[in-house]
Amino acid sequence: MRPKATSSEILFNANFLYLWFGALTAFASFNILIPILPLYIVSVGGTESQIGLVVGILTVTSVSVRPWIGRQADRRGKKLILMWGTLGFMISAVFYNLATSVVLLIILRLFHGVAWAGTSTSSTALVADIAPPSRRGEAIGWYGTASNVAMAVAPLAAGFLIKDYGYGTIFAIASVLALITLAAYSRVREPARTSSHTGPPAGQPSSASSWRDLVYRPALFPAIILLSVTLTYGVLIPFLPVLAVRHNINPGLFFATYAIFVILVRPLGGKISDKAGRSSVIIPGIAAISVAMGLLAFANDLPHFLIAGAIYGIGFALAIPALMALAVDRAAPESRGAAMGTISAGFDLGIGIGAIILGFLLEKTNFQVMFLAAAGIAAVNIITYLVWPKKT
Repeated sequence: MRPKATSSEILFNANFLYLWFGALTAFASFNILIPILPLYIVSVGGTESQIGLVVGILTVTSVSVRPWIGRQADRRGKKLILMWGTLGFMISAVFYNLATSVVLLIILRLFHGVAWAGTSTSSTALVADIAPPSRRGEAIGWYGTASNVAMAVAPLAAGFLIKDYGYGTIFAIASVLALITLAAYSRVREPARTSSHTGPPAGQPSSASSWRDLVYRPALFPAIILLSVTLTYGVLIPFLPVLAVRHNINPGLFFATYAIFVILVRPLGGKISDKAGRSSVIIPGIAAISVAMGLLAFANDLPHFLIAGAIYGIGFALAIPALMALAVDRAAPESRGAAMGTISAGFDLGIGIGAIILGFLLEKTNFQVMFLAAAGIAAVNIITYLVWPKKT
């Protein structure tokens, strides 16, 4: 008979559930824009490279502030940063309907990127704080299913709603979802913080070395690997909707398939990484992502899109939570916010680079070349992971 879990080993408590539901609505607000934002950019006069720029600028902005936000979360409290970030996130959603040019969209995405960095970094760090250490990989895996449920529903719904109700309705729905997120996160209780001193003495300016310390070095290795992996995601978000629409396919169907497989595989991947080591799921996950990108290079009908979405979902479910857990494994308890800030910065930077750089490649070549380039980057990343010295 299996021994009963002690209170310190219970994962699904009220705190975790509020965080999970808040993440669900936050990602629904974010993801409902995925299939329609590239089309909206085109409708206001944007080119293919400008699609990549508008999408990528949010993540580049997040990269710029995430490590600093992680430090502030450790010092001032994760819930405080979470609430301010979510409020900014809601304000951003309200103003999309008023951004009627590429320049205005870029300005709005800069603000949205700062808010998103605050929300996502502090919420994930709170999950790491409240999870039992022996179940941390599992906790991050389960927490990630919130974003995947949102991905399964929101883009698909947007693909249908846009036909009858237009962009304004979708932007309004995104705003309401952000408001619900704010209400859910207000119910979260932050665990008592470990007293630590991670910055310069009060009243003294930060030195150059202090600014360098905003990047949490123990988390740098998994952050760099994650960056290379999410280059592929940076290709999917802005450009797969454009490709799908050219073939008369609702892009939400790809994202829904991807998300369903992430939901199915992610909790199991978390358990395997806790028991067999992070590498046992990271390497197969990256390999699956490379295969999916290769398939998309030749996709021209719905079955090909769905198969690629399923394989990409499996790879994402295996690799991403394990890389995040690896970053937390290397962090001291009082520095988990900084660790999540650094690993999340890697996630965002990968998306930003993928969207912007490969967007320019697309403008000069075609979709096949762009997706094959993304597949090659993912494949090389496996070698990088294997040869990089690491402890776990």
